[in-house]
Amino acid sequence: MIKPKLCTDCGKSLHKNAQYRKANASIRCRPCYWKTLRKPRALCVDCGKPLPRRSAKRCMACNGIYQRLPLLRCVDCGKELNVNSRYMHTQRCHACEGKRIIGPNHPNWNNGSTPARKQTQNSEAYKFWRKTIFELDDYTCSFCGERGGKLHAHHILPFAKFPEYRTEIHNGATLCVPCHTGFHAELRAAGGSK
Repeated sequence: MIKPKLCTDCGKSLHKNAQYRKANASIRCRPCYWKTLRKPRALCVDCGKPLPRRSAKRCMACNGIYQRLPLLRCVDCGKELNVNSRYMHTQRCHACEGKRIIGPNHPNWNNGSTPARKQTQNSEAYKFWRKTIFELDDYTCSFCGERGGKLHAHHILPFAKFPEYRTEIHNGATLCVPCHTGFHAELRAAGGSK
């Protein structure tokens, strides 16, 4: 009886024609043969983890520790700063830098000259007016009856001409975008205001 040949690496018995030989003449099964052909992955010199590229010497975690700058802390709150922070030059964390550049300290500050329309639309009274108009009309367009979708709160008495009625509940109607743009287009065509 012929003795079955065994893989020299894993010890499995091999089929008669399923022998893979390498230069050192050892007999291997297919999986073991392909393992020998693959080059071993490069390992991190610090922690021994496999590296994504053969040219790298350290993994991302060890590289960050290796290249870490001296520990910096935020001058306002004392929180440790991220080395890659875009606010590193100010020596502040993201939250403290955001608080610092509000108002006159912001580079785009223009002496508080926010237009009156924007100031009104950003006010709590205006936001309450807009939400109330939508709720009164049940989020339904007053012209076409479409419910939901993109809605606008329309001023019945014009916003610019009647500032005292800007946030009055009776001076509002819910319109969908097509009806609102169509309404103002007809108004302009008739010679009225925007």
